[in-house]
Amino acid sequence: MTIATFDKAVCQSLRAELTALLAKYGEAHGVEFAIGNIRFTSESADLKLSVKVKGGKTIEAQKVDAALQLQAKLNDLLLTEVSGKVLTGYNSRSHKYPFIYKEVSTGKFYKCNKASALYYFGKKLRQAA
Repeated sequence: MTIATFDKAVCQSLRAELTALLAKYGEAHGVEFAIGNIRFTSESADLKLSVKVKGGKTIEAQKVDAALQLQAKLNDLLLTEVSGKVLTGYNSRSHKYPFIYKEVSTGKFYKCNKASALYYFGKKLRQAA
């Protein structure tokens, strides 16, 4: 296939072909590839490519985990399952509802504010009860 100009359809087919090619390469070498946004003009295209070790965490996931660990330490929060809920994330850019938790029975994710996180996952409240 010869590409004369880049447009949306060409970029979509390019993404599909690269994904298949990189998946085959990743299987052989034990890595995973993810193709992000593709920006293009009629003459060129730029794409974001992420690579990680199989089973490893992305940089973004590592940052979320580090932020959650820090907030759990600062606020004395439990990271284990409490009443069918597990604290799974912290979004520092969200001021109203920065904490993210998962309800184990349904598998759904919810966000909550600091007061709710302290109520659901606080060590001090759990010890008093």
